[in-house]
Amino acid sequence: TVVMVNTYAIIWTSMILFGAFALGQYILPALLQGDWERWDHTDAGLYRSQNKPANLLMVAHMTCGVCLQALGPIQLIPSFRRKYIKVHRILGRIYIGSALGASGLATIHVLLYRTSRKWIHEDIGNVIFGLSVFGSAAMSLWHIRKGDIPNHKVWSVRLFLAVFGATLFRIIAVPYVVAVLLGAPSSQAVVNSLFYVIVLPSWLGYELVRRKQLDITSSKCSMILMAFVVVWAILTFVIFVGAWLPAILNQPSLQSQAFKD
Repeated sequence: TVVMVNTYAIIWTSMILFGAFALGQYILPALLQGDWERWDHTDAGLYRSQNKPANLLMVAHMTCGVCLQALGPIQLIPSFRRKYIKVHRILGRIYIGSALGASGLATIHVLLYRTSRKWIHEDIGNVIFGLSVFGSAAMSLWHIRKGDIPNHKVWSVRLFLAVFGATLFRIIAVPYVVAVLLGAPSSQAVVNSLFYVIVLPSWLGYELVRRKQLDITSSKCSMILMAFVVVWAILTFVIFVGAWLPAILNQPSLQSQAFKD
């Protein structure tokens, strides 16, 4: 339906823009310019001046993550899979490898170096998030190697939804960041707590649809999805114009202004 196409389009757009942000703010400045300190402009404490292995782990994780943001939506398009099956398989290998790499490297980084800086729940949420991505990728790979296409598709969708959590986490935090800029109390703990809700709700919705307990073609679901598209488009615009684009251009962003400490 048109509503589903619009939903898919806005999700993919937000993922592509987030990938561009990661590439322009973290990966390229570090690898091409040696400007690792720039990471702290948008994620205070991420750069470890005395720990090069930690920084290399993180930039490798981010590189895999950019691949995931760009390739995931393509892999789920039925017409693309049917028409370009060889390309689908090649991209699939890159995608699964990136998922295993991104989640594995991030989890190792958390366990060895702790990413929370201020709040332990960021670590816990990160590990849950990483395990959901790693587990989904592993199951998708296992089923395709067995020739079990139906279950491969199921776990591929779960993997996509888990990967989408990286973008989802940042965009659903936008209202709180704006509220802080308008005078609300600033607490990184509030933002970090969102790590707990970025995977399970998406998986639950997919399971309801897959088990035919939720009809996404119904008028009620169409209205909900249309409202989601509008709200998501607004939030994506706000975070790209107010945070991601300024960060890419090395200018102050909404996040850096909201959480100066």
